[in-house]
Amino acid sequence: MVHRSVPVLVAAVALSACDPPPGGGGPPDAGGTLWRLAELDGAPFRAEATLGFEPGGRIGGQAPCNAWGGQAEGVAPAFRAVGVASTLMACDRMAEEAAFFAALSAARRIETGAGRLVLRGGGRSLVFVPAGSP
Repeated sequence: MVHRSVPVLVAAVALSACDPPPGGGGPPDAGGTLWRLAELDGAPFRAEATLGFEPGGRIGGQAPCNAWGGQAEGVAPAFRAVGVASTLMACDRMAEEAAFFAALSAARRIETGAGRLVLRGGGRSLVFVPAGSP
C-alpha cells in the first residue's frame, strides 16, 4: 500500500490561552462584527474567509479550509496578528488559504469605515465586509 501525505500549511504553532499583550485588540467598532474577506491584494477573494474580534484582543475565524485563531497586537491604526494557528484540514482551497495567511501575517495597519475593515502591510491588502453582506 502506498501512503501519500498532503502538504498542509500551518500559519503557526498552537493556539494558546495566554494573557493578551499590553494594548492588544482590534479597533473598537470591530467588536461584535464578523468580517468576511471580500478582496485580497485588490482582487475579489472567491473562497470563504472570516475575521472576528473577541475580548482580550483575541482574533479568529474561518479560513478557506480551517478554523483559525490568534492575538491582535497594537492600538489602531497599528495592527499585527500574532500567534496565529489553524486546524489541520486539507481541502481544494489550500492555495487561497496560504495567500490569506500570508497577507494576514504581513498586516501592520488596520482601517475601518464605510462598512469595510482593511488590513495592510508588506505591499498586501485584505478588504473585509460584514459577513452576510453582498
